Amino acid sequence: MNTGISALLDGALERDEAQAVLDELKRSASGRETAATYCLIGDALRGENRLAMNLASGVMARLEGEPIFIAPRRRMNQVRSLMAIAASAAGVALVAWLALTPQGEHEAPLLASRTVKAPAPVQVAQASGQDMQEYLIAHQMHSGTLHFSEGAQQIRTVSFVEK
Repeated sequence: MNTGISALLDGALERDEAQAVLDELKRSASGRETAATYCLIGDALRGENRLAMNLASGVMARLEGEPIFIAPRRRMNQVRSLMAIAASAAGVALVAWLALTPQGEHEAPLLASRTVKAPAPVQVAQASGQDMQEYLIAHQMHSGTLHFSEGAQQIRTVSFVEK
């Protein structure tokens, strides 16, 4: 029987021989399984990606027969929601309390007990344009905002004289 199925699938049987094999396949369940297996083997040998298996219909048929259960909501989700709302309200209250508390009330006794010294006089140094140019050239590598790849050749100094 197996050689007849193989010859039928290969197209090597005459019309009356093919009809005899088909009649036998109608009567034999094991023959149909063998034919299905041979078809899958042939698909695999030809490198066809689409095998003759329809899994989706079988899965959907089994899912239709399954009972449906609806689980009750867990109380934990409600507790978590309430805890999140409470934490948000506490954060807003803390920020509001810090923002609305007058700062002078708590610091006034501390300031009254200290002696306040007068600020030191500030002396402004006068620098000439030449001194400033030398300073900029000498300290260009320490600047975080200036990126010079060729050093002092890229510096353009500007100076003015107050009249």
